Amino acid sequence: ELFLETDNLPEALKSFQIVIKAAADWAPAHVGVAKTIAGENPPMAAAAAEEALKIDPDLADAHLVLAGLDLDNTRYDAARERIERVLKTNPSHLDARALLGAIAYVRDDKATFDAETARVLAINPNFGEVYRVAGDLAARLYRFDEAVALTRRALELSPSNTRAQSELGLHLMRT
Repeated sequence: ELFLETDNLPEALKSFQIVIKAAADWAPAHVGVAKTIAGENPPMAAAAAEEALKIDPDLADAHLVLAGLDLDNTRYDAARERIERVLKTNPSHLDARALLGAIAYVRDDKATFDAETARVLAINPNFGEVYRVAGDLAARLYRFDEAVALTRRALELSPSNTRAQSELGLHLMRT
């Protein structure tokens, strides 16, 4: 997980594969593989996430990886269905709520975006991810000025979020 968080993808993949060899039925390792390769090999990432769901059908991270892959292909309804599965198990899942808000944002549904944001911030007032995720999805649609504003808002709430800092730099370069 640490390798994944620090973008050392080759080491993350190697570590997750070692864990799978030792315990093939540990679903989080399959999700780790999925997260690690999602950017370069989405079909294999989806297969790894599906493998995790065979082991643990309620594993939120696996559903959210698949939702992210759906979002990469602008399949918003499919992503929303996966997110709803997570929220059925845990209505307060912050990452799932952030993704729902992001979908609402890029679909120009301000009321739903504001409602999801308020719901998330009521649980954790420092969860800047709710804005970073919306900014990331906006950037995927070439809405870079909006991505900058959203990511700046994320950093106001959580200034030490290195992912948001990095993404802000990318969005600013694109504007």
